[in-house]
Amino acid sequence: MTFFEDQARARRNTTLLVFLYALCVLCIVLAVYAGLLFMLQKSLSSSPQLYSSRASSLVIWQPDLFWGTFGVVLAVIGIGTIFRVMQLLGGGPAVARMLGGIEIPRNSSDPNHRRVLNVVEEMAIASGMSVPPVFLLPDEEGINAFAAGYSTKDAVIAVTSGCINLVSRDELQGIVAHEFSHIFNGDMRLNIKLVSVLSGIVLLSTVGYVMMRSMQRVSFRKKDNPAALIAMVGVMVYAFGYIGLFFARIIQSAVSRQREFLADASAVQFTRNPSGLGAALAKIGGYSEGSTLSSSRAQELSHFFFAQGIAEGFFGLFATHPPIRERIKRIAPQLLVQLDRYEEGTDNIARVASAEEVGVVSGFAPREVVLQRPSPQVAAPQELSPQKVEQSMGRLNPGAIEYAQAAIHSFGPTLRRLAADPSSARAVVLALLLQESEPVRTNQLRAIKTNLEPWCEDEVRTAEKLIAAVPGEQGLALASLVLPALRQLSAQNYVAFRRVMRAFVVADGVCDLFEYALLRMYTRKLDSHFALREEPIFAELPALGQTSAALRLIEVLAQSGSADEGARQRAFAAGTRELGYASPPGPCSGEPLRLPLLDQALRGLERASLDARRRVLRAAVAAVVADGEQRPSEMELLRAIAETLDCPIPPLF
Repeated sequence: MTFFEDQARARRNTTLLVFLYALCVLCIVLAVYAGLLFMLQKSLSSSPQLYSSRASSLVIWQPDLFWGTFGVVLAVIGIGTIFRVMQLLGGGPAVARMLGGIEIPRNSSDPNHRRVLNVVEEMAIASGMSVPPVFLLPDEEGINAFAAGYSTKDAVIAVTSGCINLVSRDELQGIVAHEFSHIFNGDMRLNIKLVSVLSGIVLLSTVGYVMMRSMQRVSFRKKDNPAALIAMVGVMVYAFGYIGLFFARIIQSAVSRQREFLADASAVQFTRNPSGLGAALAKIGGYSEGSTLSSSRAQELSHFFFAQGIAEGFFGLFATHPPIRERIKRIAPQLLVQLDRYEEGTDNIARVASAEEVGVVSGFAPREVVLQRPSPQVAAPQELSPQKVEQSMGRLNPGAIEYAQAAIHSFGPTLRRLAADPSSARAVVLALLLQESEPVRTNQLRAIKTNLEPWCEDEVRTAEKLIAAVPGEQGLALASLVLPALRQLSAQNYVAFRRVMRAFVVADGVCDLFEYALLRMYTRKLDSHFALREEPIFAELPALGQTSAALRLIEVLAQSGSADEGARQRAFAAGTRELGYASPPGPCSGEPLRLPLLDQALRGLERASLDARRRVLRAAVAAVVADGEQRPSEMELLRAIAETLDCPIPPLF
């Protein structure tokens, strides 16, 4: 399956969830209505005089009673759902904090923290998405992890204390790859919707419980006691609400279970190391704490986790994950023997990291260890085509992971240390944008003195010297590596940094492709994080419809690919064919590359449908490869476009 097919499957599951949820709510309404009708019947029959006069009018269908019941039940469930939706507007970070998670600082010196941060960085760069924040659940001793968020824009990876303390690097890589597959498969958004759905039904049961508690102070001896009637209604609402919640939990578990085998298979495909993921599962199966979480929110969020986070209950009906033994059997059956040894107590589960592993992953490794890593090689892609690029989206492979590892280590320990600290991370970004031309450089450094701390200029100069040794095609990878540290700035410091970053770009009066891609990534990711209105990179242009935006994007790419007029027209024709045009809708403009037009086109496509984004990206690839020459700058621009549309493309060189 391709990235787009996985996303379409997730959307079908969401549609099914909405249908089942609506069916569940309707059943609750009917049950409450039937209970009220029964109570009305009993009330009338207890008063012979009233009963004789109204018996003829008492029928099963009571429109006023039904619609009143429907309105009240729907209002209560709706309030609970809306409250949870509002609570989770923060996306992945909000989910992690609900479970007591704290973000791991990028400059942490703890070896276990550095290990998980490095693994996540490698996976992100290898997949073409921005590096997500990593959260730790410090009070959880079970071995577990999860990915959460609405999209790659607000995604996070979270791990338990037991996970980072007990698993090896290979095992951790398998777990993280499993969670990245959930990101690419579109499962995160579905998970958050499941939480919101369950919250509404839980609130209905809570309201019923509050009404039921009034029974303790009510006398049932008095006839027509309104308080007694309220208490009885509360019992009924409480009971029917929990029956609805019971079936909702079953839906939650069923939706979650069927996705775990796919995520396991994807993780093995990503790493080509089934033993890593299999060994992690074996440790969970043999560990006394297993994968269970102690948080009171664990049940509500159980479908997020890497492994079963709560007791299964009801003979496995509430199990959100398949049995550990079955998962191991599918990916690495030879490790069932190891699982048996753990369960029998023959082998100790405690992790003992090798000296080489600690040295390589610490982020502050000795130089001789770093030099053992191969340097990333730049090679032209073989027969690049829209089909091949589409198949690579949302897919990791050992080559891409090795490339990411080599790229990260080629930055060197000092540059990585700067990139991990929130304050000095700003200097890394500004050094990427610093120009050699003396007049322009002077204006850029003046912007630092005006807006930032005095020592920032020295850090920019230091970072500039270190970045000089970094290959140009790795600039966006380094910029992505810095992103999580920038999230830890204060809002005030971020606003000042954003002002300086834009001053750096406009200092020479020109915005090139790299500068645009970098600004686009930071503006899109960070403005929303700091609850700021996303500022346009260029002067506001009129909004474009999706069709016009797609044509504008292909036209800009055709213009940027070649100075030859014939090559431009061929690139434009190739791109428009992928959009479904039998022939180009007019000639490609001969104007030079204009990034404001590119930005206008991308803003018009951000909310495009999944199918529309698929066609646009295929068309973009066709336009880029039409001349038979793919330069690194073109490939990085293509990846920046894909990242903007939440369709990450792994490194193409």
